[in-house]
Parts: sequence; C-alpha cells; structure tokens
Amino acid sequence: MSSPQDERAFLAKLQALLVEFGPMDGGYLWGRSYRNGRLDDLKQQAARGKDPQECNDSFAMATEIEGGALLLANLEPQGLDVDFYELRVPNPDPKAPEGARPGTPIPLRVHLKRPDASMLDLKVTLFDLSKRPVKTGEMRGELKLDHPCDRYGTYFLKIEPLGAPTPWPANTSYSLQYSVGP
Repeated sequence: MSSPQDERAFLAKLQALLVEFGPMDGGYLWGRSYRNGRLDDLKQQAARGKDPQECNDSFAMATEIEGGALLLANLEPQGLDVDFYELRVPNPDPKAPEGARPGTPIPLRVHLKRPDASMLDLKVTLFDLSKRPVKTGEMRGELKLDHPCDRYGTYFLKIEPLGAPTPWPANTSYSLQYSVGP
C-alpha cells in the first residue's frame, strides 16, 4: 500500500513524462477521445473528481472545446495542474487548408469567470496556431480576452495559477466559454 506522498510523487513524475514527450502509448496512460487513461485517473483522483477534463496539462493533451459551449474546470491538485484548451476558428470553406488567411481578422472572444467561492487568481495565455503567445491576462474574478485572428485554425489557451497562494484556496474552480465571429 502506497502513501499519499508516494502517490503524489508518482503522479508528478508520470505527468512530467507525458507533458515532455507527449502521448505515446495508444491510450493506456492518456487518451484524447476518452478520459480514463492511468494519468487521467490519477489527476481526477487528486482533483477529487472536480475536473473531468484531466489530464490536459500540455498542448498535445489540450481539451477540445466547441465554440459557445460552457466548460467547468478547476486547478487541482496544488502545484500539479495547468489547463490547456483548443479553441477552433473554423474556415467557412471546409476544403481550405489549416492556417488559411481570412479577408479580415476574425474576432475570437474568450470569457472566463470564477465563482465567488473560488479565491484562486489565474494567469490566462492565448497562443496562436504556431503556439506562440499572443495575449495574456490576469483573472481575479472575471476576464474577457478578445483577439483578432489573422488565420483560421486551432488556437490554444493555457490557464495556470497566478502566483503561489498560501494557503492554497479550498475552491479553485472557474468556467470558460469562447465565441468566434462578429
């Protein structure tokens, strides 16, 4: 029987491996189409079941979100969680290649909010198709990020704690929603 400290150490090492090298095992440790790989199970246990998107701690493991859908998440466990999301700016021409340029920039609007009970301030970074940061914001309750997208395709959002609060808040939840277009 392992101790909670041993389980946390195992989770930290397994997560670091998959974040560094990406998913590499056909779904046993992590799976995009389902969230029941070994790492997913460990992260969801450590987050006390509050975040069904786990594990989404890198670009390669980012959670896909549909425009307009409301997503509920949290940053748990302390020190072992960041969240990555894929935001799609779709081309109206389905035959066009990824990264094609629109005639005019397409507005991307990201809205994040935390409930009153959540006391964790967040750093939010939006990345372009090349995974370069294009916008950063600090969330202390609610945050709206607007970005004019000059290409169609997949953008990424990274959510992480802003600083290292002591003590760690009991509630680290937040909601996320985005829209594309005028």
